[in-house]
Formats: sequence, structure tokens, C-alpha cells
Amino acid sequence: MGLPKLLILIMISATLIIALVPILTIHAINETTTNTTTGQPQQASINASFSSGVTIYVVGPQTLIQELINANIPQFTIRLTNVPNLPLIPPGSVVVIDWDYLLNYFSNNASLIIDSLESLFRDEDLIVIAVSNPNESLAASSALAIAWARAYGSKFAMSPAIGGLYVAAFGNNHSLIFTASYSAKGIIGFVNEYESIKETWAEAAQETEANLNLGIYEDQLSPGTNMLDPCFGSGLQNGTYELAFEYVPMYDGIDLLAYSDGNGSFLYDTCIFIHKNLINASGVLEYTINPAVWFVYIPSNAIIRDGGRIQYFIGTFDHERGWIDYVYHYDKYLGIPINSYTEYIPPSASPSSTYGEASSVHVIQENTGGINNNTWYFYLSDPEMANQQYSVAYEEAAAWVLPQGNETSQTAVLFEEFGVKLLTARLVKFQFLFICYVEYEYKFVWTDFAWVLHYSPKSGISASGLIINQQSPYYVSGITTYSRQGYSLCW
Repeated sequence: MGLPKLLILIMISATLIIALVPILTIHAINETTTNTTTGQPQQASINASFSSGVTIYVVGPQTLIQELINANIPQFTIRLTNVPNLPLIPPGSVVVIDWDYLLNYFSNNASLIIDSLESLFRDEDLIVIAVSNPNESLAASSALAIAWARAYGSKFAMSPAIGGLYVAAFGNNHSLIFTASYSAKGIIGFVNEYESIKETWAEAAQETEANLNLGIYEDQLSPGTNMLDPCFGSGLQNGTYELAFEYVPMYDGIDLLAYSDGNGSFLYDTCIFIHKNLINASGVLEYTINPAVWFVYIPSNAIIRDGGRIQYFIGTFDHERGWIDYVYHYDKYLGIPINSYTEYIPPSASPSSTYGEASSVHVIQENTGGINNNTWYFYLSDPEMANQQYSVAYEEAAAWVLPQGNETSQTAVLFEEFGVKLLTARLVKFQFLFICYVEYEYKFVWTDFAWVLHYSPKSGISASGLIINQQSPYYVSGITTYSRQGYSLCW
């Protein structure tokens, strides 16, 4: 049985309890990009390191073990095991499984494959599936999503539109987190991400539910302090949420890293929280949702030496694009039908937000056709230092409206755009007395991201996250550079 048939079997398995979003096989169409950089970047003070206290259990051929060793994973941390022994692996372990080996072992039986993964999710293990072709990552991620849903009896699952040669997932009874990498080095980042979130879950379990809300960050953090990631900081454990969907970039095997070059490194994390209860708002059914974004820039020595700096961070939850899709019943970029939408819920005060290192924040609210969009601009006042992390975050209360009622399947798209504007260099071309002729060089790095939300009256809710117009191998949508010249006072 070929892989396409396996994917079909996985998706229509008799015990299937989630709905997979059709975006899984869609190729995004180019939206906007100019002067996109090419070539291999030089990273700015970002390195992947492996925790020696972790044991990795490997199911597959010896060549898979060699791939891990070649990725600088210490050989003494690797233990070979087999499929029958998967239920015996200690809880909280890291398990790497060769997809082709699993297919052959179970003779392509989708249900048995999912059963073998289910116990690993129940033990809150990190599961990494190594595929021989990126096209197989969709089938592997679907199997992981269904296995998680079976393990916790959930109607919610995430089967994201991410590709790679290594697909990873882990979760608990509230959360499912996916990521992927084209390199075995990504496993180091997977493990670091896994360890960090497990620690956060443990801390969150000791807190009261009253303290587990996104607003905690605005209350606890003031400008100049280190910014907590809302997707981590909530612990993904809040009892008011059925599930938190999270998307984590993994460029060059480093978790959260999306782009890096000689000027610095751009990192981000984005997630969406969906509340448990379907509510009736003036005769229209809707779910309350909370999207959140955290992003970081780490300037290099070169950008600081050349007089550069972070000009601003910018981020938007773009409900208008999703509303237009709803009006026209179709999303032209994703190629899928749309029959529901999201909208911002205005609070009594200003839009909820978390600021991090920003010394000033400017929120612009636009209303188009009755749909509100909020755009955050974050500015830093003090000069940045080389190789230091500067982070900001924002979130808002929103609603996912189901205008067709609860007896009809519905799909909505929530778009997010976020990025950083940089002055990468201030170069003096010539000077006469106190007047200088200066060339300013700029760069804008941004990600155009889409959450695809699907409701089914039979199987509940599923969600997929993907980058529009991804500039592979980076996890961003565009890198624009330009320059301008002019006279200025010398300083």
C-alpha cells in the first residue's frame, strides 16, 4: 500500500475523532516580497546545545542512529529499542522513530501505527518521526495528531501544514505541540523546547487558575524586563481552555529561530487558545479565542558597530482578511472554501497586550466593514547592545463566529503578520566640516502566518498553522532590504 493510501486510511480510520484541515496539501501562492535574501546566513550568537541528561530511544535502522550522532547528539544518550517495547519506555522520554520502519512493521496498517504512538502520548513523551521524503511528513503528523486525540479522548487535535524530514510532537491532556526540521540537528532544538515547556507545565500546575491567564504578563512585566513568551507563560495548562495550538519555527535545528544572518537573529512563537464552551452571542454561536505572538531580535556585533539598531517591532491580528474570505466563501491563497470568520472583541479599555522590552507601544485600530484590526508598534528607547535578546509580545481577545450554527461544518482563517524593522547600517560616505553625506541601510523581516480553524459537528475542532509564502529554509515570508542617502549632521 502506498503512502497516499496510508494517509487516506489515517484520515478515515473508523476510530477517527478529529477533522483534518484541507490546508495540508495546499501550496501557498506568492503574496508580496521584494529583494528577498538568498544564501546561507551567518548566525548571531545562537547555538544549539544538547542536554546530557536526556536519553533518546530510537526505533529504526542503524543509519538513523548514525544521523543523530552526525548531528552532534552524544552517542551515550542514544538507546536502540523496538516497537514491542515502546509501552515500556519511561514516561517523559524522547523517542525517535523511523517512519518507513514503522510502516513495514505494521504492514501499512494505519490503526496499528496510531495505537503504537498512543501510549507515548499518554506518558507525555516527545515523539520524533524521521521520514525519508518531506512529502511523507503530512501522513506522519496526521498519525501523531490522531494518536494524541485517542490518548486523551479529545475532539481537538492539530495536524499542521509543516514539512521536513523530522516531525516532532508532544502534549498533555490540554495541549498538543508540533514542530519539524529538515535537519537532524533540529532534534536538539526539539528536546530543548520539550524540556522548557515541561518545566513550565510543572510550575503552572502549582499555580491557581486565577493566575493562569494571559493578562498576567502585563501585570507582572514592566518595560526593560525580560519578556515571557505568552505561549509558554500560560503553561498551556489553563483549565478554561480545551487546547492551545502552538507553532514553533525551528531554523537550522534551533527552536524558535526563524531567520538569522550577519545582522542578527529573528525568533518567534505563535499560538492560539480556544475556550471550551460554545456560547450564544445574540443568536450567533461562537467560540472565544485568544491568539498570541511573541517575537525577538538579537542584534549582532556587526549591526551595532555600523551604527544600526532596531527601529521597531510590528504585529497585527488581521481579522479583515478572514472576513473577506468569508464574504467571498473562499481563500484564494490557500485554495479552500471559507464559511465562518473571526473578529476582535473590544474590551472596556485598550486592546490587551504584553510589551516586554518596549519603552513605548502604539496600537492602531482599523475598522473595515465592521471588522476591527489591531496593529501594535513596539519602540525601544535605549540603544541596543550586541548579542542581547530584545523581545515583545501581544495578544487579544477574539471570537470565532459560526454563522451556520452547530450542525454544519465550518472553516475560518485568522491571519497574523509580525516582523521587525531594522536600520542595519549608517555609513558616512564623506564629510565636510560638521555636515556628513550618509547612506542608511534598512531591512524588514516579517512573517505572514495563517491559522486555519475547522469545526465539525461530529468530530469537534481542528487547527492548522502555516506560513504564507515561506522563504525556505527560513521560517519567514519575506526579507526586504533597501537604502537611502542624504545629508546629516555628523555624530
